Amino acid sequence: MDGRNYRMVQYLEERGEITETDITTLVRALEALNLHGIQKSVQTLFELHTGKQCTGGDQSLQEPEDLNFGRLDLGPKGSLTSDIKTTSLRLASFSSADQSNIILENGDSVPVLSTLDELQIITNKGKEFTQDQVVGLLSYAVQCQRLKKLSFIDCLLPLSLLVGSLSPLTKLRNIQVSWTPVEHGITFHLDSSRGKWVSNSKEATTLE
Repeated sequence: MDGRNYRMVQYLEERGEITETDITTLVRALEALNLHGIQKSVQTLFELHTGKQCTGGDQSLQEPEDLNFGRLDLGPKGSLTSDIKTTSLRLASFSSADQSNIILENGDSVPVLSTLDELQIITNKGKEFTQDQVVGLLSYAVQCQRLKKLSFIDCLLPLSLLVGSLSPLTKLRNIQVSWTPVEHGITFHLDSSRGKWVSNSKEATTLE
């Protein structure tokens, strides 16, 4: 393998981020060198961060400005495995979650990712999530050993969450859980001991 391509793949995996230009250039180079195994790994990382299903012959790769951002599409079932090295993941929505997986609305699943340190749910639709969905996602978060931040943005959540001995709220460790009901609006942080959302404004506000 060309040394420059190898170093680029390493850099992208360690950084956990990929830009449209990165993937366009890299996928073409990997195709030309018949490095299909590495190409697949890069494509999967691309799909995670853009929501665009990526294939070697995808014409949209030739026009980065035409990429369709917003909805996460992981492609064929089983294309995502727990050994994917990414530190940041942004999802437009999800249907359910538990301590093993996040189930997306298209039926695909996101397994527990060992290198994940930030997870964002940004709906851009004001979508409403139930108590079961939120608690399920917290159960998933607890299993991600490096996770530090879990954010809900532009969505509706229950004003309070059930707290009990079996609740994942008691196991959140140092994970910061935040909720911004309207993008760029006031951000509330989860008080896991009470299951309440509290703002960090000058006059502390608790949602009841």
